[in-house]
Amino acid sequence: MKKISVIIPVFNVEKYIEQCLKSVVAQTYSNLEIILIDDLGFDKSIKIAKEYALKDERIKIIHHKKNLGLGESRNTGIKNASGEFIFFLDSDDYLDSRAIESAYLEIKKTNSDIVVLNTVPFCEEKNDPFLSIRLKDMQNWFDFKIKGEIKIEQENFNNALKLIPTVSWGKLFRTSFLKENKIFFANKNIIHEDEGFFIKFMSNFPKISLIENVGVYYRLRKNSLSFEVLNKKKNERKANLKISVKDSIDYIKKNFSAQKSKLLLNSIWEVYDSFDLFSSCFGIFYKKIWTNETKKIRFLGLTIFTQKTKEDIVETKILGICVEKWRKNEKNIACTR
Repeated sequence: MKKISVIIPVFNVEKYIEQCLKSVVAQTYSNLEIILIDDLGFDKSIKIAKEYALKDERIKIIHHKKNLGLGESRNTGIKNASGEFIFFLDSDDYLDSRAIESAYLEIKKTNSDIVVLNTVPFCEEKNDPFLSIRLKDMQNWFDFKIKGEIKIEQENFNNALKLIPTVSWGKLFRTSFLKENKIFFANKNIIHEDEGFFIKFMSNFPKISLIENVGVYYRLRKNSLSFEVLNKKKNERKANLKISVKDSIDYIKKNFSAQKSKLLLNSIWEVYDSFDLFSSCFGIFYKKIWTNETKKIRFLGLTIFTQKTKEDIVETKILGICVEKWRKNEKNIACTR
């Protein structure tokens, strides 16, 4: 049995931390390293965690010197993980008793870089109308549209981004894949930290297994970070999302060739342009230049579309590749590549 590191950021969850920890220590898979990240809340969460640590030597607590947020807490966990695999869990959620064993057996069988488990969302306040609407949205989001083993390539990159939930929890990651590819969360105290992390991960074209076994029971509650996200002003949400996505874009441009970067960035644009919040965020990096002689679209500093008119010749390029060339008065698809 390989060691698995379960990374749990802890911040003001005294009402939920005991149920979370009970579900982890009772896993049918026992070779665990349970890393709790104390992000300096002001309730009794860490006191409860310390009591559990005294009873179970697999639990270790790492204390931040200041509050850094969820993404940086997970980064602390990644850097200190000694397990061959990593499982992220939020401290107000809890695990199915066979969650980690199911994920491990699948990753061992398929040699995947990640196993995505099913998620069961539930409302803490059962009669709350807003949470009931959110519950339906979440149930639809976690209803896998694709299943089985998938090797991510450029050809299916868009579809995978659309159909696989971007959250980091409820997934078993191969530690070496994260560390060797330097995949971390943005080092900022922001919401929407998962989106940028997921883009980085997917850009390295992992092998993925999606299974129907239940992993996480996801708690919908009004005082959670996800609810806080919904209550924030739209401009603030966009600003946070901008930081997360910009971090992933910088990662792509730094770690991949110019050609692969262009293809990845164009794919990301195509996926997220259909979502209002993402579209607004990406628009900050998106420039359209339209003149009588030149039409150009630039995205994050890269020219992804050009159309130039020289005398009576019109030439169209996408990502620097000529796709069409014609005379103004007689369209002629003859292209010099």
